[in-house]
Amino acid sequence: MSTDSGTATKKNAGRKTGPKPRFDFDDVVDAAISLGIDTFTISAVAGELGVAAPAVYRIFDSREALSHACLERATSSITWPSDAPDWRTLLRRWCDEAWELCERFPGIDKLLMTTTSLFAHFEQGYATVVIRLCEFGYSPGQAAFALDLLTDMVLASHMNIAGLRTVDENGRSEFSKSMEAFTSGLFVPDESWTERGFLDKKLDFIIDGLANKRPEVESELTITETRA
Repeated sequence: MSTDSGTATKKNAGRKTGPKPRFDFDDVVDAAISLGIDTFTISAVAGELGVAAPAVYRIFDSREALSHACLERATSSITWPSDAPDWRTLLRRWCDEAWELCERFPGIDKLLMTTTSLFAHFEQGYATVVIRLCEFGYSPGQAAFALDLLTDMVLASHMNIAGLRTVDENGRSEFSKSMEAFTSGLFVPDESWTERGFLDKKLDFIIDGLANKRPEVESELTITETRA
């Protein structure tokens, strides 16, 4: 009597059956970012990957968990300007980097402005900038205020400009509608509005002001720690 079938059964006993996974952690994060880091849904991510939603939940148990993963990806792409030669250059470089972050990850501006807890992903990088500012004569509280003010300005400006770039179902951009609505007056739309608009003038104004007056907020980071 042949035992081939029994042998085959034993050989296959330890093998996993079913199709191999078609996606992984990074694939899910990629899909969420492509859909909009502030607006994605688990169902939409699943659709983007060509799987059912429960398959995504096996990797991320909630939308919040996936949001944190997206923020980890975003912050890992930042070049923190800790090697700047002076405080003005340092702040300017950070503002430019924050803008580019918004360009790389559409929707992150709105996400950070509305979900404060996600700023925790920036804490370590922020600390390196605070330490460098303290080396230029800032106190930790002054450095924290400057970074908060400038970051808010960049995020808010990018949100406004991103709005002008949106296109409706008829293919008309919000900018083109603004051009039609405001043909004269103080704020006639200009093509620069879809890029950085008045942002650089605003940043220069703030940075120049910090040369003369530096408001301070409470900070748990001490001068001793910044010099450690």
